[in-house]
Amino acid sequence: MSIKSRQVAGVTSLVVVIVAVLSAFHLVALARLSLQESASRGDLLRQSIYQRARAVVPGAADPYAALREDGGIRALLESSIGYSRDVTYAAIVNRETVAVAHSDPAEEGRPVPDQEELTSILDRSALSLLRTVYSDRTFEMRQQLLFGDQEFGTIKIGISTILVKSELQKAFTVAAQGVLLSLLVSTMIAMLMAQWLLRPIHVIQSGLNRLGRGELDVRLELPAGAEFKDLGSSFDAVSAQLSESRAKALSSATDFESVVDNLEDAVALFSPDGKLIF
Repeated sequence: MSIKSRQVAGVTSLVVVIVAVLSAFHLVALARLSLQESASRGDLLRQSIYQRARAVVPGAADPYAALREDGGIRALLESSIGYSRDVTYAAIVNRETVAVAHSDPAEEGRPVPDQEELTSILDRSALSLLRTVYSDRTFEMRQQLLFGDQEFGTIKIGISTILVKSELQKAFTVAAQGVLLSLLVSTMIAMLMAQWLLRPIHVIQSGLNRLGRGELDVRLELPAGAEFKDLGSSFDAVSAQLSESRAKALSSATDFESVVDNLEDAVALFSPDGKLIF
């Protein structure tokens, strides 16, 4: 793999990882905020029912019947479904968790099993929080009812995470589009940066090729910068040394040619006894 390819891959991967991590943090923060909003709505509805129950129960001969027949409590329970889309039910149960009054009258007289409280999941880790949201479970907001000093019932507000899950899926789609867009943009920018950063290498390669062809006093046109300045100075010094060495070699060759040119027209070789050999 070339240097340019490695550089493009490295920059692109870094950008994609950063965007993906930030998107994950955003999804977790959105899930936590959505659950907190659901808990706030449930708490407000619970407090409204509690305040009305406090006004109805004192002095009632049968507190359960009073709660079931009170028009204000009935209105609060039946309107709880439209109060918030994530509220699935609102009920007042007795000590055996049997519904005394319910947002769905058909459920009255039936057990309403306890669910995990919504506030208990708000402080969980990011992974556990997302797993809980995608579990499609129903959670509760509860408030105890007292008759004198004794507990005689509980207000239950059922809250589903389906709405939060839907919001997270929309946010995840937007985040995935952001990651894809960042991938495309970072790839283009990385290619341009690689082209710009690798230009000095191409300039040096061209200069070396010119030196190899025998050109003298080759100079590099490198970008401004301390690193490139030192590199250009080193290359210029090498080029000057090569030029000087080449000049000395040419001078020596010229001197040898002048000596040969000054030789006599004929050369004779004789043996020790004076006999002509060549």
